[in-house]
Amino acid sequence: MAIPLIISTYCSAGCNHCPFNKAGTKIKNPEINDKEIYIITGGEPLEDLTHLRNVIKQLQSKNAYFRLATGGHIRIASIHNLLSNTSNYLGINIGTDILLRNDSTDLQKIWLENWGLYGKLSNTWLTITLSYDIELPTIEKLITETKPRKVLLNEIEDGFKDYIKYFHLLKTKFPLITFIEGYRNET
Repeated sequence: MAIPLIISTYCSAGCNHCPFNKAGTKIKNPEINDKEIYIITGGEPLEDLTHLRNVIKQLQSKNAYFRLATGGHIRIASIHNLLSNTSNYLGINIGTDILLRNDSTDLQKIWLENWGLYGKLSNTWLTITLSYDIELPTIEKLITETKPRKVLLNEIEDGFKDYIKYFHLLKTKFPLITFIEGYRNET
């Protein structure tokens, strides 16, 4: 199981449910243990590429592996070479909040560009955060349009009452997609 490694509480996207925002800061010395598996997250880890590169170097020095979790509103291509040439990189999780909880068409275009580049890779996960404001047909439409290989389902709002129901319904409706349960009760 991957350990969340929050490297920043800063995010410029402004999604309506998220506790991270432009008032956040980077976490200069995140705790990294030898030979663990981490998911680099935040805030938005791509907001400060120099900091992200330094964290990746720290992970490499500890022989720790990592996945990168992004909201997808910053072009991932800017770090493609770094990720491709890093032996301890396990893949990327691209969240869907920009599509589901953000009204910026500019950010949504960047998200779609990122998904176009990374969505079909075997180590890419589409991350959907379930909450009371997102109905099942909206999620089904998103999955049908993006055609992910793998979906990570998260949950917010102190326990989304339909989480287990949605999880099982989606697994049944999309049997060729791998679904896993992600963070429960994310805050």
